[in-house]
Amino acid sequence: MMTEILVCDDDLLQAQALAKVVKLAGEFLAEDYGQSVSVSAMGSPQEALAYAADRQVQQGIYFLDIEFAKSEMDGLDLAEELLRLDSQGQIIFVTTHSELALQTFQRRIGTLDYIVKNADLDSLQERVVATLRLALERLTQMNLVKKQTFTYKVGRQLRNINTDDVYYVATTPFPHKLQLVAKNLRAEFVGNLKQVDQECDFLLKISQSCLMNPKNIAEIDLRARTITLVDGERLKYARSCSRQLRQLKQN
Repeated sequence: MMTEILVCDDDLLQAQALAKVVKLAGEFLAEDYGQSVSVSAMGSPQEALAYAADRQVQQGIYFLDIEFAKSEMDGLDLAEELLRLDSQGQIIFVTTHSELALQTFQRRIGTLDYIVKNADLDSLQERVVATLRLALERLTQMNLVKKQTFTYKVGRQLRNINTDDVYYVATTPFPHKLQLVAKNLRAEFVGNLKQVDQECDFLLKISQSCLMNPKNIAEIDLRARTITLVDGERLKYARSCSRQLRQLKQN
């Protein structure tokens, strides 16, 4: 797995120097977290935003200066814009202006750390390693929670339920609308079954119109080609899925 790391400072040489330190720290930590890092140095907030948008960076790590003398946008503005693109991004300010920390709380920017620019190289390396470790731990935890959670949208609200509680997701007579059936829950939400299939590896495709959670199977009838769920509901599965369901029953 690859983690994108952006370093942005309006002094490009400083950005490149810090990027080297960050890259070494990332390589040092890579084995612990089973992922590699890609580190890029940017000389302006506009360049960093364009890079993040073009590459659709998600769960990135951003080392940002706070003051950009050559731009109307400062590091706090940049952090807000990056978080709009990447809501789970990890923001780290590298600055001589630690007194601006209060502003990040006032503007609700979830900053992971402040690293002082004028620290000696050894102290800087130690701090970068510690901060990068914390960022990778947070991202690892987020991914773990994401794997255990099914998220769907009703109106403008995002709702989450545990994947173990999901029984099945099926198409409805209405275009782009899906039905979610779960423990003590039935709901409709806007979505595409093919996309759900790609994103949710805990669901098993049993027909062109239905994905179901094997954890909630009570019985499989191979002759009738039906699945009985733990709540007693029966689902019909497609003949093309017979081999997969036979293996599932054997297991």
